[in-house]
Order: sequence, then C-alpha cells, then structure tokens
Amino acid sequence: MNGRYAAAGSTRTNEYPYLEQIHGEDPARFLETNELMATGRIAGIRDAAVLEAYEYVADQITAGSYRTTILEAIDKRKAALELDDEPADPTPETTPDPVPATDGGETITEQTATREEIEAHENDHDEPHPVFEVPHTPARVPVKRDDSDEPDVHPDARGVDAGQVLVIEFSRATEYLFPAEPSADDPYCVVGTDGAGEYQDTLTLGEAAAKLDGDLEPKPIDAVDVEPPADAATNGGDA
Repeated sequence: MNGRYAAAGSTRTNEYPYLEQIHGEDPARFLETNELMATGRIAGIRDAAVLEAYEYVADQITAGSYRTTILEAIDKRKAALELDDEPADPTPETTPDPVPATDGGETITEQTATREEIEAHENDHDEPHPVFEVPHTPARVPVKRDDSDEPDVHPDARGVDAGQVLVIEFSRATEYLFPAEPSADDPYCVVGTDGAGEYQDTLTLGEAAAKLDGDLEPKPIDAVDVEPPADAATNGGDA
C-alpha cells in the first residue's frame, strides 16, 4: 500500500490523503493540474519534507517529458534550499591551553576564566583571542536610521507598490500577488484560489517572475475580494 487511491467523483486521478494530513497539502493536486501550476508551486516550497513528498508522488504519477520537467524543477529547488550540500564541518574545539597572567596572579584557563578576566587579557583587536584563538572584533553599536528612510515594501519587490496587488489568471486557478513588508524574508506574498480552495505562499523575485506572463496592471488591494496575508505591504489598505 502506498497511500494512493483513485479520486471518485472528481476530475483528479490520484489522491494522497495521508500526505495532506501530514503536510497540509496533497502534491497530486498540483501535479495533476498543468506544468505552469506544478512548477510554480515547487519553486515556492521552503520545507524539505514537503519537497520530498512532491518527489515521491511525481515518481508514481508522472511520465514522459512532463515527468522530466517536474523532477528537474524538484532538483532545482533542492539546490536552492541547499539540500544536496555536504554538512558543514563541526565547530573546532576550543583550546584548553592556559593563558599566562600578566599581573602576577594565577594562570587563567578556559575552564576557570571569567568574562572580566578574558577581557583583561585582550590585546590588539586584530590579534587572536587569547583563550578561544579566534579573531576578536569589538561589538559595533548599530546606528538608528531615520524612519523616513525606511522603504514601504521589501527592497527586492518590483512592479507592484504598497497597497497594490497583481491578479494572475491561470486556466484552473487565480493568484493574487502582493508586495511584502520590508522586514519579510521574501519580496512577495501570494494568495491563490482553485478548485480545492485557497492557499498562501511567499515568493522570491525569480519565483514571481516565472509566474508573470504578459503585461499586468496593478490594482488597489481594496479592488479585490481577497484578504491580504499578514506580511503583505498594504499601506493601510483594507480588502
């Protein structure tokens, strides 16, 4: 048993309810739509376990050139998430060698040194730390910027401003692309609706560009009947 069964009474051929229960989505829902929807969703996956679920389902239900395209998209997303990288070398152990005292006191070791004692034996900032043998750089206090210098949207967002949305029509779905707030990880937030309901995601600049085909005019967010995601830069707009 692989958890797959034919979906009765729907246009879908396969369903994986146990994957939907684990990950909150069934990969077959996207893989059985079209190449644009499937590769677009794969490009937006941030969870390695979800990407593995898509690869598992793709191995079972895709074939031919479409299968090649899907598996290539999964491999590309793996590389973007650095899933194929070798694990980083473990942090080298700190040296237990004692540090001679310069004030006539007892020798200081890593195990017995207090923070005050360590700082007392720091030399030039370019020299290695006497106990931990790593270059020591003094802490830098960040300079507070004027709030007026803060951008309204994420610095990587293009083509849509705060308080606006791009409406992208696909054959079986509609997606609403919002610019993200400056503090967000990715420059775009997306809300999609299809036959299975509503979904949300975040997109990088490259992932968003892959979804845009032709000239789209931004709309005010209050012109669409969709609730903007929490990280969207709405500029006070209310859908």
